[in-house]
Amino acid sequence: MALARAIRGAVDTAALAPGDRLPPVRGLANRIGVTPGTVARTYSLLCDEGVLQATVGRGTFVAGDDTPAALSLRLAPHSFDFTAPGLPDMGQIALIRSALGRALDGGSGAVLRNPREHGDEAARTAMLDWIEADRLGRATVDDLVLTHGPESAVQTVMQSVLSGTRPVVLVDEMSASLFARVAGLLRAEVVAVPMDREGIVPTALDDIAAGTRARLLCTAAEAHDPTTLSTPLARREAIAAVARRHDLHVLDYDCTRIGAAQAPAYRALLPERGWHVGGLSSMLSPWLESAFVVAPAGQGAAMRTFAHGAGTRLCAPVTGMLPTLLGNPDTRSACNRVRTEMNRYLRAAADALAAHGPVWREDVPFLWLPLPRGWAVDGFVAAAADAGVSVSPAAAFALPGAHAPRAVRIAVDAQVAFDCFGHAMAVFAALLDRGPQASGAGMAAEEPPSA
Repeated sequence: MALARAIRGAVDTAALAPGDRLPPVRGLANRIGVTPGTVARTYSLLCDEGVLQATVGRGTFVAGDDTPAALSLRLAPHSFDFTAPGLPDMGQIALIRSALGRALDGGSGAVLRNPREHGDEAARTAMLDWIEADRLGRATVDDLVLTHGPESAVQTVMQSVLSGTRPVVLVDEMSASLFARVAGLLRAEVVAVPMDREGIVPTALDDIAAGTRARLLCTAAEAHDPTTLSTPLARREAIAAVARRHDLHVLDYDCTRIGAAQAPAYRALLPERGWHVGGLSSMLSPWLESAFVVAPAGQGAAMRTFAHGAGTRLCAPVTGMLPTLLGNPDTRSACNRVRTEMNRYLRAAADALAAHGPVWREDVPFLWLPLPRGWAVDGFVAAAADAGVSVSPAAAFALPGAHAPRAVRIAVDAQVAFDCFGHAMAVFAALLDRGPQASGAGMAAEEPPSA
C-alpha cells in the first residue's frame, strides 16, 4: 500500500507522466528492497484503479492518452491461468480482420446461400500451400479436409476408420484425454499404450494391437502434449511397422508445435493408413477454430462428404477468408513473430525453474514439470492456486483411473505482461524450494524408485 501511494503521488505531481514506463518488477523490487511479489501486486492494484496500464510483452506504463495501447491487458491480482497457451497479438488480428472483410465483400449472394458441399477448393489449396506438405508424402488438394477445430478433425477420422458395435482405439498413455473424449462419443473402447522418452513403445504396441484387434492408433509424434517430446524417426518407423503388421491406422495429431517439424509424418511412412491432423490454432489464432485432416490418398472426397453431413467441416466465413489470409506473406511474418515471442516466454520460464528440472524445448508452448519427491500433485496444484497461479496436473491427460506421473504442465500465456509472467514462474520456483510442509500442502505417498 505504501508503494501504491508513492506511485499515485508521483503521477499526481507529474513526476510520472502518461505513457512513462515503470521499472520491471524485479528491477524495482531489488532497488527498494522488497520482494518481486510486492511490486507485482502493487502494479496489478494500480492497473485495476486505472492509474497504470500493463501491455503484453512491453511492460507497465502510466495510463493516459499517450500510453502504448496495442495489446493492452488489464491484470487482476492473483489471476494467472497457465492451463492453456495464450498467443500474443503480433499483427495477426489485423490480418484476420482484413481477410474476413474481403470475404464479406465478395458479394451478398454467397452470404445468403447455404454453403455448398464442395465449395471450399480455394481454401483447401491455400491450406495445402501453407503447411509443410512435403513431410506428409504425396498430398494433393483432394486429400485435404477442412474441419471446425482439432476435435472435429479427430472425430472425422475416427468415424471414417472405426466400424462395429464396440471398436477399439489405442492412444499413447499421456495424451489420452483428448482422444478418449471423442472416442466416447462414438462408443469406442480406449486402450492406453505405454510410453518412454521417445514415445510409444513398439513392443507394447505390438502386444496390445494383437490382443485387442484395434483399428486406430492416436498419437502425437511431433510435439507431445503434455510431455513436449518428439518421437525420433527410427521410433516412428518401428511404430509404422507394427501398424502395417496389424492393419492399424495411425492418426498423427500435430496441433501443438509452433516451429518446424523434426521428422516425416506418419502419413509419409504409412501412405495407405496414415492420417494427419493439424491446424492454425497454435501459432495464428485459436479463435478461427480452423483445423484440417490430410487423408490417405484417394480417401479425401469421401471424408469431405461425411464432414458435410456430420457438421464437422469448417464453417463458410472462415473458408472464405483463408485464401486471402494464408496467401498474404505478412501472415507468415506475423506467425514468425508469434513464435519468437512465445519462445522468449519459454526461455524465461525455463530459467526461473532451471533448478527443478523442467522438460521443455523451443517451439512447444508449455513445460512439463516433474515434481520433487515429497510433493503430491494435487497438493502442488492447490498450493499454486492459493498463490494465484493455475496449472494442469498430469492426471488431466491420462485415462480416468490410470496412473499418472507426479508432474504438472505449465502452459505459456504470452498475453500476460512479461514481467508478471516472470513473477508467476518465480512463485512456482519458490513453492518447489520451500516444499509441501512449508506450503501447508499435501505430501506424496512414498513411491518405488522406478516411479
